[in-house]
Amino acid sequence: MIWTPTETQRKLESKILAEISKDELWKHVEHLCSIGEKFAGSPEEKKACDYFVKSVKEYGVPIEVYEFDSFLSYGRGPGDKAELSVTYPENFSVKCQSHAMSGSMPLIEEELVDVGAGESKDYEGKEVKGKVVLVDFAALWAPERLYIAQEKGAKAQITISGDPVIHDMVVTTIWGTPTRESSARIPKIPIVSVTNEDGRRLRELCKRGPVKVKMMVEVWRGWKKVRLPIVTIKGAEEPDKYFLIGGHYCSWGDGMTDNVGGDAIFIEMAKIFWKYRDQLKRGVKIAWWPGHSQGRYSGSTWFADNFWEDLNKNCVACMIIDSPGVKGATRWSSHSSSDLYQFNKQNTEEYSKDIMGEKIPVRHSTMVSRSGDQSFTGIGLSSLGSGSGIPADSPLRGKTTGGSGGGWWWHSLNDTIDKGDKDLLPLPMKMGMINILKVCNSPILPVEFEPVADDYLQVSKELNEGARGMFDVSPLINRAEELKVEAKNLEQYLSKLMSRYEKFETEEDKERFEEVFKAINESLLKMTRILISTFNTQCGRFEQDPAIRIPPLPVLQPIKELATLDPKTDDARFLKTGLIRERNKVIDSLDRAIDIAKVIQSIKV
Repeated sequence: MIWTPTETQRKLESKILAEISKDELWKHVEHLCSIGEKFAGSPEEKKACDYFVKSVKEYGVPIEVYEFDSFLSYGRGPGDKAELSVTYPENFSVKCQSHAMSGSMPLIEEELVDVGAGESKDYEGKEVKGKVVLVDFAALWAPERLYIAQEKGAKAQITISGDPVIHDMVVTTIWGTPTRESSARIPKIPIVSVTNEDGRRLRELCKRGPVKVKMMVEVWRGWKKVRLPIVTIKGAEEPDKYFLIGGHYCSWGDGMTDNVGGDAIFIEMAKIFWKYRDQLKRGVKIAWWPGHSQGRYSGSTWFADNFWEDLNKNCVACMIIDSPGVKGATRWSSHSSSDLYQFNKQNTEEYSKDIMGEKIPVRHSTMVSRSGDQSFTGIGLSSLGSGSGIPADSPLRGKTTGGSGGGWWWHSLNDTIDKGDKDLLPLPMKMGMINILKVCNSPILPVEFEPVADDYLQVSKELNEGARGMFDVSPLINRAEELKVEAKNLEQYLSKLMSRYEKFETEEDKERFEEVFKAINESLLKMTRILISTFNTQCGRFEQDPAIRIPPLPVLQPIKELATLDPKTDDARFLKTGLIRERNKVIDSLDRAIDIAKVIQSIKV
C-alpha cells in the first residue's frame, strides 16, 4: 500500500535533502582514508570506530559499541606469506598473494592443470587430484571456485586476476563466523592469485605441455575482538519499530570506494535523522559492520544472531549501503525486494531525475542479492537500495571486480581517496533518505505482495518445465496463483482503508485508524518474513546459507537434477521423497501468508 505523502511530509523531505552537505561528507572521507587500511580487529579499525562515535556524539546522537570475538583472517597481514615459482619447462618466480581464510601449506612442487573458469563442468576429463589447478579469478564467487577445487581433490589453487592488480578476497564459503557444523567448509587447501599478465603466461605454458610449480602459503586464521557501533534513534509514535541502515567499515587499502563513502554517509544520516527525530513515526538504526572483508560478513551475522528476536519483531525494512561516491560511476540503478518494488519504483521515478539528473532503472526480485552484508534474508527483512557502476567502456572499469562500482582498484591498496568523487557521493544518500523517511512515516507499511506472488509463479513454472514430468509442481503453482489473487484483494482493501483515513474528520477518527494500522502492519511484517525467507533460503530463518550462488526457491532446485536420473534408482526415489517434503514446506508457507492476508481483510474499522 503506497501512501500519498501529506504536505507536512513533503516539507520534511525538502528540509532533510537540504541538510545533506557534500563538504561535510568529504570531511569524513578525508579523515577515514587518512587512517589507512582498516583490517577487522586492528588498531586502525578502532580508530575508525572511535571517529564514528565522536562524530555523532558531538550532536547528541545516541550510539552504542558492541565488542565481540570474531573469526578472522587477512591473507596479507603480518606473518602471512605466499611464494610461487615455475620449475618446468622454464624456471622463474611469479609475484603472488594469498587471501583471507586460505589454507596453509609448506613448500610443495606439483603439476599445474589449467581448468579455465573453475566451475565443476570445467574439471570433466581432467585429472587434478594432488595437483595445483589454475583458474580465472571470480571476484565474489572466488570462494565457491576454491571449494570446488578442494572437492575435486586439488592440492592448491592459483587464480588469474582479470586486471593489472591482484584483488584481495576472503575465500571461505561460510557466511559469518562458523558454527561447529559449517566449520567443515573452512578451506583446507591454499590459494594464491597472480596478475593478469602473469596468469596468461602460466596459461600459455599449460597449453604447450606439462608444467610444474613450487608453491607455499602461510595464512593466519584466528579470533580477534571487533567493534560494532550502532546508532539508535527512536520514532516519536512507534519507538520500538525501526528501519535498519548498515554497511561495513573494515577495508582493503584505504577503502575510499569500499566502503569509506558509505561510512561517511552513515555519520551524516545519523546527524540529520536525530535532528528531525520528533517527526519520525518509526525510528532508524544505523550500523557500521566490522568483519565484512576479513570475516566474511561476521559483524552483520553476529547482529542477526544476537538480535534476531528484535529484528524479527520490529525491523520494518533494511538498506545496505556499499561503494557509493566512486569516480566515474555514473550508471545508476535502484533495487528492492519485490514487496517494495512498486514503492521503490514510484519514488525513483519521482525523485531520481531531480537528484541524479536522469531517471534511473528500477529492478526487483524477491531473490535478494546476497552481498554487502545482506545477512538478514533468512529473517525475511524487506530491503531497499541503490547503486552506481562505471560504464563498461570506461578505462576505469575492471574485469574481475565485485564492488567499488566496478573500478579496477577494487579490494586493493590502490583504493585511495583519488578514486572517490565528492560530487557523486551525496546522490545515493539523498535517494536513500527519501525512501527511508517514507517507510518510517507511512501509516500502512508500503509493501505489496502481487509482485512477490509473480516471482513464486515464475520460478514454480520454470521448475515444472525443468521437471520433465518427473515431479509435480502444479500444487505449488496453484497456491502461488491463489496468493496472487489474495494479494490483489489485500491491496484493494488497504487502498480503500487508506482513502477513508485520509478523509478523517476528527482526531478521534485518526487515532482509531492508526491503532488498526498498527495491527495491520504487524501482520504485513509476518507476511514478508514468511515469503522472503522461503523464496531465498535453503537453511531457513535461523541459519545462514553458504556464501555461494543460490538460486530462488533453492530447496526445490534439485527438481532439475531429478529429471536427469533413472526414476527406478534408489538415488532418484530418495531425492523425490525429499523434494515432496520441501514442496510441502513451501506450500505451507504460501498458505500461512494467504491466511494472514485474509485475516487482515476481515478487520473492521
